[in-house]
Amino acid sequence: MLFSTALRLAAIECLCPTSALAGSTTAPTLAGLNVLDSKRPAIGDLDLSKPYTPVVSIYSGEATSTLRGPAAASNDRAAMATLEFVAELAESIKGEDGGPTVDAIVATDPEALIVLDALVAQIRRTLEYGPDGALFRKMRIGSPIEISCEPHAVPELDLRFCRIFMTMTFHAPDDVYADAAGLPEPAATLLANLPNGSYAKARLTALEAAFTQITRTDLTEITMSTDPDFEPDPEAEPDPYAGVTAVITLE
Repeated sequence: MLFSTALRLAAIECLCPTSALAGSTTAPTLAGLNVLDSKRPAIGDLDLSKPYTPVVSIYSGEATSTLRGPAAASNDRAAMATLEFVAELAESIKGEDGGPTVDAIVATDPEALIVLDALVAQIRRTLEYGPDGALFRKMRIGSPIEISCEPHAVPELDLRFCRIFMTMTFHAPDDVYADAAGLPEPAATLLANLPNGSYAKARLTALEAAFTQITRTDLTEITMSTDPDFEPDPEAEPDPYAGVTAVITLE
């Protein structure tokens, strides 16, 4: 569902503003510019001079669009979308191949756990309340209907990591299509509101090219018959419309 993608891209712009990337403002969370779209952090994302690097990865979760009832119109639908945030304190470790790889630090430092909890709280504050999240809230989603946070733990090994999986579920505006070329709503409005040069705008602009104008064949005639088995036969002679009760020609 494209509205789910639009919601994710809006969250990325709010948590890592284009203005912060340009150096004119600061990012609203402890992750700074380390806000990633649907991927894990790499070695190049880490500040190796520090014991860990706060990172947020954002994914689109489950999205649904349900007809509001058996008598509802085809476009009268209730949509929901879930965003998944992976907040972690990442470090470089030795991988199985002997080379460096990235993982969350083991949760043995209470102060690090407090930093992680603060990062998760900053994500919520930005998207639900702060001025940096205004673009996200303009998506007409309202307050999250459910938020859940799950720490990363492996109980059988008595291991806990400084990584939290947070999911936020929203009522969302369903995709609205049109014959004209361009993205459906609400992605089209988001594209118009995004700052030039932003990551999200570049992604949506690339998608926009895939939505070309729809060309329809005009309806010129309606054929009606009282015979339930009647089918017009253009090859019939002498009258392909034998048995037709009425023919309506549309101007």
